[in-house]
Amino acid sequence: MKNIIDVTNEIGKEVDLTLKNNNSGKYYQDTILLYSLIENMLKYLIAQKECWNENSKTVDAAINKENETGMTVSDSELKVDFDAIREKAFDLNFNNAINKARSLKIITEELKEHLHTIRKRRNDIIHQLYLFENRNDAEKMRTELELPAAVMAELVPIFERLLFDLIGFTPEDLPEIFEPLTK
Repeated sequence: MKNIIDVTNEIGKEVDLTLKNNNSGKYYQDTILLYSLIENMLKYLIAQKECWNENSKTVDAAINKENETGMTVSDSELKVDFDAIREKAFDLNFNNAINKARSLKIITEELKEHLHTIRKRRNDIIHQLYLFENRNDAEKMRTELELPAAVMAELVPIFERLLFDLIGFTPEDLPEIFEPLTK
C-alpha cells in the first residue's frame, strides 16, 4: 500500500493538472477528492501527534521510574497501543477532528476556521442539491475546487513538520504506520 505522502502527492498533481488545464469536467470530482483528503489528513495528523505524545509520556514516566528506583523498566512498561490511538482518531467526525487538531495545537485558529468553512461547504455540496443546480457552472465549480486546494496546501507543511522535524523521520525510512487511515 502507498504511504500517505505518496497518496497526497498523487492527488495534488491531479488537482494541479485539472486547474492548470481548466478541465471543468473534473472540478466536482477533484473537489470531493480533496475534501476527503483534507479530512483524512487531519485525522492522520491527530493520530500521529497523539501517538507521539503518548510515546513521549510513556518514555518520560519510564525514565523517572528508573531514576527513582535505579532499576531498568520492563519492555511492557514502554508499550503504547498505537493502533487504538489511530482507531480513535479515525472515528472522529470532521467537525470533532478540526476541533481536536486545534486543541492539540496542530493547526492555528485561522486554519481551524478555514477547515470549518471547508466542512460546511462539503456538507452543502454532498447533502444538498448543490450539484444539480451548479454542476455545469465551471466558474462555481472551479472556485469550489480552489478552496480545498488552498487548505490542503496549508496542511502539507504541518504534516511534514510533524513527521520530519518533530518526529525525525526521512521519506525513505517511513514505517508502515504511515499508510493512509482506512478501516
